[in-house]
Parts: sequence; structure tokens; C-alpha cells
Amino acid sequence: MTDRRELVLSITQLNNFLEIQNTFGAAFGMRVLAQVIDRAQRLMPSGSLLALVQPDRLVSVIPGEEASQTMRERMETAVKESYLVDGVPIHVAAGIGVAHFPAHAATAEELLQKASIAMHWANSSKSAISLYDTANDRTSRENLILLGGLSDAIVRGELQVWHQAKIALATGEVTGTEALLRWKHPQRGIVPPGNFLPQVEETTLINSVTQVMIAAAFADAGSWRAAGYQLRVSINLSVRNLLDHMLLDVLEQYARRNQLEPADIELEITESAVMIDPEHCIRLISLLRDRGYGVSIDDFGTGHSSLAYLQKLRVSSLKIDQAFVKTLASDSNNQKIVRAILHLAKSLGLETIAEGVDDERAVTLLREWGCDYGQGYGLHRPAPSQDFLRFVDERKRAQR
Repeated sequence: MTDRRELVLSITQLNNFLEIQNTFGAAFGMRVLAQVIDRAQRLMPSGSLLALVQPDRLVSVIPGEEASQTMRERMETAVKESYLVDGVPIHVAAGIGVAHFPAHAATAEELLQKASIAMHWANSSKSAISLYDTANDRTSRENLILLGGLSDAIVRGELQVWHQAKIALATGEVTGTEALLRWKHPQRGIVPPGNFLPQVEETTLINSVTQVMIAAAFADAGSWRAAGYQLRVSINLSVRNLLDHMLLDVLEQYARRNQLEPADIELEITESAVMIDPEHCIRLISLLRDRGYGVSIDDFGTGHSSLAYLQKLRVSSLKIDQAFVKTLASDSNNQKIVRAILHLAKSLGLETIAEGVDDERAVTLLREWGCDYGQGYGLHRPAPSQDFLRFVDERKRAQR
């Protein structure tokens, strides 16, 4: 007999629902949603609950872990199947997070939180379904304490910018850098961005952090220019940065302060960030390009962008995601993907940067295929400004 004290809660995020609506219209999107809900209801065992809590998010509660296992197998099959709406086949990309009561949570609110954490992990790890795991929980006590100290860290000047070289593959010349954030914590030492930036990007604090990065990176680039170095600097922008109405003013302010031209600066925007609000990003990128900034689509190949939107975006370059580059020397499938991206970029008149270049074989292949720039540990490890300049000087001497 099923133990009614055990409950399994799942949250399903429809990751490309906004894209479907933007492409086919709101009414079409609602018909897709109706089919998604209908299929979910038919999958639910007796005694379950199903609710639409946001236009692109479903929550279900299933009594008993045994029933949940059967349900999970059904869900894994269901998310792979397309829908036929008005004669158009539609695939709805979904990420599902699952948490168990009482194993993972003691209250309804906590159970919902744990399932939400699992859902975010499913999306970030490109998994269809993810069960809650404390190892993936960014809301742990330690992480929350770290995040809580970030505002004071900004005031105390603990956030630093390091630089990773971007190298022209045809000549071997260092042409610029990507500015990367580091937190010099008084107790923990250097904290890498992966330990705090993902949480910060979900809060308005990311705008303050990005302003610190812009100020420090532009100051470095200005000092390089004054010393005779012609080097561009790249800054990463998050979803919240793109929605910040002060972004353009902040960029202009720090560029003028450090005697930089917009052409000295490149802004990196991820594919997934663009697709959250493509029409807004089309307008923003157009404004940035009109002012002379370079704009790169970061992590290209792993998001959900369509060629229709890529054609409308006035970007200057594509940055090939390291997932395809790290195993380039040995993975024939990744070789095909990278060559296809390079061909696409060339046909659109865009420059290309490969990130995650870790070995000489990858450098050779990318150079042969016409990739413009490379970046990765096999070329240069991130370093503070002065160490980066020493690397530039050493590379110049080696090329003479």
C-alpha cells in the first residue's frame, strides 16, 4: 500500500515557451500550453495534483515515491515527444526538478525550494530531469554567508579583475583580453567566479558587481593604451545587465574616464540571455553597435537561438562554446559542429573566437579552418593586469 506521508514534488520549466510565443504568436503559444497541460494531466497517477504557477512553469505533487518512479519514466519519455499544433510540429524543451518529502524537506515551502533548485540544475546541466542533490544546492549555509558578504566586499575593494588573453590564430599576436572577476576574500583567499556569480546573477546586486568589473577592466585597458599597447578588453553581461537602463551610461562614463573609444571594448552576451527577450536584445545590441562597441554572442552553439534571430542581431562576432573546443582534437562530431559554426559566421561576415583552447592540436585545426581568435588555458591562464602584460611582452619577444 502507498505511504501517503511520502510526497514527490516536481517543477517543470518550459524553456523555449517564450521563443515559441515570439515566433508564432501568443494565441499559438496558448494552444501549445494547453496541449502540454493535457499531456501532463494524462500522465498523472490517481490522487496527484497539477498546477500552472507561471505561464511557462508547471508544478505537480505525487503521493508516494513508488508512484513517482513510474511517473519519472513517463515524464522522460513525454518531454522527448513533439506536439502537433495547427499542423505544425513543435518541440517544447523542458527542464524538470524533483524533490521528495520528507527526505529533502520538512515543510511545503522548503520542498518547493528544493525542487526549484533541482530544476535550475537540470537546465544548467542540460538534463531533462534532475533529482535534488545537496551538492548542487547554491542556497547552502556557506554559500548564503558568502553572498551576504558581497556588498561589503565591493566597498572594501575585494573584487578584482584578471585577464585572459585572446590570440589571433593566424599570427599568434595577443589582440585583447576577456576580463574575469575574482574575489580576494580575507579568509578564503581567491574565490573563483563560479562560486558566487551564478547566485549573484539572480539578484539586482549583479548590476553593482558588473559596474565594479567595468570600472576595473576599463582602467586596466586605459593604462595599457597609455603605455603603448593596442589591446581590446571584453566584458561579460548578464541577463539583468541587459535590462539595466543605466548600462549605456555606465559604459560611456568609464570609457571617457579612461580615454577609451567604444571600438576598444567588446561586450559578451550569452545566447541564452538573448533568447529571454530577443526583441529587446535586438534593439540594445543595435544601440551598442551604433555607438561603436563590439558585441559577441558568447557560448554559441549551446543555447536556443534561431537563425532568424541571429540574422537580426547586429553582433560583430561569435564565440564558440568550450564544450565543442576542449575535445576538438579527438571528437569528430565536435569537429563537424565547429566547422559548421565557422562556416555560418563567415557567411554572415562575423569574426569567430574559440574558447577552451587547451592543446596545440586544437590551435592547428582552428587555424586551418579559419577561426580568427583563440582563448583558453593552452594559450594563457587568467592573470592580474601586470602579469598579463608580462605575458604579452614575452610573446612579442618570442615572435621576433
